[in-house]
Formats: sequence, C-alpha cells, structure tokens
Amino acid sequence: DGGIDISSAPVCVRHAVAACQTSNADIEGCERLYDRAEFALRCPELTRISLNCRSSGEPSYCVRDADCPESEAFGCVEESWFRFDLGAARTVSELRFIGGWWADRPRDYELWTTDDPTALPGEGATLVYEGRATMNPHVCIEGDPCTSDVPDGCCPNGRSQPQVVDQSAFTPACVLGDHPKIDAASFRATTGRYWFYVIKNGYFDDRIWLYEVELGDGCFG
Repeated sequence: DGGIDISSAPVCVRHAVAACQTSNADIEGCERLYDRAEFALRCPELTRISLNCRSSGEPSYCVRDADCPESEAFGCVEESWFRFDLGAARTVSELRFIGGWWADRPRDYELWTTDDPTALPGEGATLVYEGRATMNPHVCIEGDPCTSDVPDGCCPNGRSQPQVVDQSAFTPACVLGDHPKIDAASFRATTGRYWFYVIKNGYFDDRIWLYEVELGDGCFG
C-alpha cells in the first residue's frame, strides 16, 4: 500500500550501566562516566575523571618505562581500564565517549567483553574493537547546519536551525569554545555483560580527561 514498514525500522538501544569498576583503586568517580551529563545538556556540567601523572603521590596508573618519554619526570598513563556491568548480557555494536577538548584525551583504546565476572582484558575477556581517538574531534561551528553527526549541545534551537557556539544568552549559559569532544566507533554486534573500555595511552602522555562513555546498538552510526 506504499506505507512505511515500521517493523523493519532500526531500533536504537542505549545501554544503562548497573555498576562500574576500574583497573586501579586510585581512579575514582567511575559513575561520572555514565551520568549522561555531557550528552544530555546544552552546556555540560563537565563531570569528568582526570588521570593525571602530575598529581602528588605518584598515582598507580602512571607507568615509567622505555615507551614513556616522560618516564624520568612524571610517568605516562598506560593500560588503564573501566569495566561497565550492564546487569545482563546485552548486544553492543557501538561505543562513543567524550574526552578532553584538545590533547587531554585518550589516543589508542580498546573494547573488551565477557560474561565472566573474574575475566580481564588479555585474561579471559574477548577483544571486540581497537581504535584511535581523534586528537581534536567535533567542534561546534557557528552557523553550520545541525546535521546528524553534530552533538545536541551545538543545536540549542533544534536540528532545523544552525549551530550556536555562543550560548551566553541561553539558560544554562556557556560559550562552547572548549566543549569536550565526542569520538564514536561501530563494530560487529557482540553480546556480553561486562565491557572493558581500555585506555592504552593518551595524546598527552601524562594526563587524560574522560567525561562520558556510552555503549549502544544502532544509535551512533
């Protein structure tokens, strides 16, 4: 009859996180990575995790070795992970995350999964994806169209209107020059309960800011 078959329309599933663990006890605030503050708001609250080797007390996630050019000074952030428990086995085909606005962000990263609560990356878990984040990904551009790849935060007037960088007249108010940046990746749909987002290294060797990590199926592509 020429109508649209809604039964074949793609379904977007954004997975809720039941609990989160980290590779190191001194990486705190894991729940900030799935509070959706930065995805949901025009002007983000910027609830972030900072992995900073310049912090006092020599954080345990900082490595001093031959691969780290800062080894004699502060050490480098390497091989740190966040494990997201989805509460049950879920199908995941996409990842997106928000890192720092320039070079304070992950560089090489991996995604692993397992149904075994005792498995770890390289020790029983399955490698699903390997990627390299963009050093300076999406930036809101004043007056450009709000196409589907543009974050909601750039489009306070709706998708039919141009992007707005200076949102100082809005509530909440901000200027998005230093807005944190989104990376996204798609891969073969895989089912698992526990998902590890592994930071191999960062664009800054000794400091990484991470704001949000989201797992989904049919949402971000």
